[in-house]
Amino acid sequence: MGTDRITAFAWLWVAGWAILGWIPVDIWLHRTGHPYLTTQMRTWMHDPRFGWAIWGALVAFPVMLVMHLLIIGPKK
Repeated sequence: MGTDRITAFAWLWVAGWAILGWIPVDIWLHRTGHPYLTTQMRTWMHDPRFGWAIWGALVAFPVMLVMHLLIIGPKK
């Protein structure tokens, strides 16, 4: 099974938006004196109200991705 060009482009598009969306926001936050996105996420991760959900998502997401990509396998 070869690489589907449309699907590969879709993955590049998603990754590009994630990266290109993060950098301009962090630059704007830096220039306006606000904490970076990473700093805010770190604060939330140590907050007793939200931290458990964020840590759970950080563990569950890779597990679900591995299950989807490796265990289920490609559609035929």
